[in-house]
Amino acid sequence: MKIQNKNVHHGARFIDAKSISQLIPGIDNIGNDIRQFRSVAYNHNKKLKSDKRSSELNNLAPERFNNTISIIGQRGDGKTSAMMTFIEEIKKGTYFRNDNDDKKDNFNRCDIVTRIIDPDEIGESSDFLGWVMACISEYLDTYSNSNISEDKYYQECIHLQGMHQMTSDLNTKLNNIHKLYTSSKKEYSDLIYSKSNSLNEYSDKFKTMLTNDYQFSQNFRNLITEIINFKREENGRLGYEEIEAEPLIYFFFDDVDTSSKYCPEILINILTFLCHPNIVVCVSGDYEIFERSVTSYLLDTDIRLQKDYKKEL
Repeated sequence: MKIQNKNVHHGARFIDAKSISQLIPGIDNIGNDIRQFRSVAYNHNKKLKSDKRSSELNNLAPERFNNTISIIGQRGDGKTSAMMTFIEEIKKGTYFRNDNDDKKDNFNRCDIVTRIIDPDEIGESSDFLGWVMACISEYLDTYSNSNISEDKYYQECIHLQGMHQMTSDLNTKLNNIHKLYTSSKKEYSDLIYSKSNSLNEYSDKFKTMLTNDYQFSQNFRNLITEIINFKREENGRLGYEEIEAEPLIYFFFDDVDTSSKYCPEILINILTFLCHPNIVVCVSGDYEIFERSVTSYLLDTDIRLQKDYKKEL
């Protein structure tokens, strides 16, 4: 979706859905895309559950889904404002339609909506996946005793149905994945090297690190699937049925193009780790800068591409 340049106010702010529809032609059809994502995820997961052979093949080579929504525009065109309004439309379940504007009970409890991640806010000691896992942790924390409200929804679905224990188990698994991820980082490799007293000791520790790195991708995907299963069960208790009960997890990455350090990393990691059928990713940025950043990254990492690129010049 490309933003039409119409002297947009600089500085992120909420904009009403009608104005966003004028700013981004075609965004009022986003509800159809969301329904399509949900339907595909529902049918895919239903097949895996009922067909043992399909499940086995998916474990060997998981099918990758690209449920990515792009908000393209130049600096100051209102991309962040559009993303903020998009999040509100998802939470309300209206998706830029006007027919449900007057309904007060239309809140979307079916999906998991995380907060916006701005690459410029990612510190030197962290990275893209670290923040994604932090968003997941933040979601699971909403079920903790300290955050439970007087809402009847929480009382019935969490306390009476034992949902709190289920999220506690998910938190434990997330912490284990954090450890796998941490042990696969270069900083950990440097640490075990400095703390090793012999080559054999270092080799054993390095072998463990490689195993953890190998296991991380599959374990991360399994965690996402378990969170989806948990949310699907919760949705069933809330009265959602069939496809309506199929949850989606939304991740938002704003102004990815402004960080030359993280731009290629984020795009590559989205295609690598966030290609789950129940994950929807929304990315904003300038397409030309995206293209230049990725081109520069590929030229820096592949000598053959450098030679081919020079020939074309």
